Amino acid sequence: MPPFFTVIIPTHNRVNMLGEAIQSVLNQSDSDFELIVVDDHSNDNTAQYVKKINDTRIKYILNDRKNGGGGARNAGIFRARGEWVAFLDDDDLWMPEKLAVFRKEILRDNQHIGLFYTSFFICDSETLQIKSTIKPNKAGWISQDLLYKNYIASFSCVVIRTDLLHKAEGLDERFLSLQDLDLFVRIAERTQVGFIEEPLVYIRKGHPNRISTSMQKKLDGTLLFRAKHAAAIAQSRKLRHRIDSQIFVAALHTKAWKTARQTFPWTLAGLGIDLKNMGWVATDSAWAGYRHARSLSENLLGSTRNFAD
Repeated sequence: MPPFFTVIIPTHNRVNMLGEAIQSVLNQSDSDFELIVVDDHSNDNTAQYVKKINDTRIKYILNDRKNGGGGARNAGIFRARGEWVAFLDDDDLWMPEKLAVFRKEILRDNQHIGLFYTSFFICDSETLQIKSTIKPNKAGWISQDLLYKNYIASFSCVVIRTDLLHKAEGLDERFLSLQDLDLFVRIAERTQVGFIEEPLVYIRKGHPNRISTSMQKKLDGTLLFRAKHAAAIAQSRKLRHRIDSQIFVAALHTKAWKTARQTFPWTLAGLGIDLKNMGWVATDSAWAGYRHARSLSENLLGSTRNFAD
C-alpha cells in the first residue's frame, strides 16, 4: 500500500547537516511516509552515510550530473508514491509532530485545498538558537499575493498534493533562484492554500552555502520570474514597482548597467512603497547600491531619453 506522504530531501555536499535533517524525518510521530534522498552529485560521503541507515522507508537516488535544487526535487517528485509530497531542505529540521499535524488538516474535510504550509522558526545555523518566529497567515486563493511576497517562504514548510505537482510538471529547472516561489504560484493558481499557525519547522539562517546569498542568481531568477509571470504582474503597478526595484538593486550589485537603466524608472516610481515594505530592498541595500553606482552614473543612467527605451 502506498504511503500517505513522500518526503523529498535534495542534498549536495552537506552530509553533516543532512544527517540531522534525515533524523528529524525519522523522528516523526506519523510514520506513514517514504523518504527520498536525492543526492545532487555530491563528492563527499553522502552516499555511504545514507545507505548505511537501516530504515526501509529511505530511498537513495544519485543524480549522475549536478541538476541543482530544481532537478533534484523533480527526481523525487516523479518517483513519489505518496498521495502528498513534503519537502525538506538538507539544512533544515522538522518538529516531530509535523506530518501528523498536516495529516489532521488534510483529513479535516479540506478537499478544496491542495497545498498546506506552516509557520516556522528562524534559527542560528550553528547553535539552532531561535531568533524569530514567522507566522505568515495567508490562505485561500493567494496566487496574486504570492507574486508580491513569498509568504510560504520555504520548501521545508509545505506539503503539496502529488497529482497537482504532476499537472504543474514539477519545478522549472531554469530557475537557480526563486524556483520555490515560481512553483508555489503555479500550484496556487490551481488550488486553494491552507495555513497552519503552529511553527513546525526550524529554518537555518546564515549558512554560507545557501543559494539566496548569490546576487547574480537572484538577478537571473527575478528576471526569469518577471518574464514568466508577466501577464499577472502587469495587473498591478505596485507589484511591477516591487519586482523591478528588486531587479534594479541586484543589477547594481552585479554591474548589469543595461538592466539597471531599464528598471530605474519603475524603481523611482515605486520607491516610497518599496522602502516601506520590501525587506531586502530596504534603505541599506538601496542606498548602498546608489553609492556604488554614483561614480559611474553616466554609464548607469545615460540621459533621460534612455529611460523611455
